[in-house]
Amino acid sequence: MAAASEMTDTRSDGPLRLVDFDLELPVDPPPMHHTICHFEIPATDPERIAAFYRTVFDWKIDKVDVGGMEYWMVETVPTDASGRPTEPGVNGGILRKMHPQQPCANHIQVEDVSAFLERIVAEGGQVALPKTPVPGIGWIGYFKDPEANIVGLFQADPAA
Repeated sequence: MAAASEMTDTRSDGPLRLVDFDLELPVDPPPMHHTICHFEIPATDPERIAAFYRTVFDWKIDKVDVGGMEYWMVETVPTDASGRPTEPGVNGGILRKMHPQQPCANHIQVEDVSAFLERIVAEGGQVALPKTPVPGIGWIGYFKDPEANIVGLFQADPAA
């Protein structure tokens, strides 16, 4: 990059433009790390569980409508205007149990839920829930690993 002393103001009557930069911009986005990006806590009484976690851990928990499903968004760390954590940590949600033995689930962020479900099956896992839209947010899917642990996948896509 050019030194500050080499920057040139080429303004005539317009805005300031700085020229003579030697910027190397990345062509491709950085690789995704496939990290845990979300957790879900199922509950028979979500309001009671939300109150419990608010009181014990001082988490911010708000009830929202997600595609017609009752859902409580859980902020364990602060977020920006788009809902992304601004500090290290993982946020999640509370949902009404769909069956009595429904376990807590972690979600792993991936580029393509369908492609990862195929990889999971090829390696001995099973699809528990195929790729499903979360309107305006992205796609989810669930799988069972070879030890029968249920884990979620998440693909960000506001057009879902």
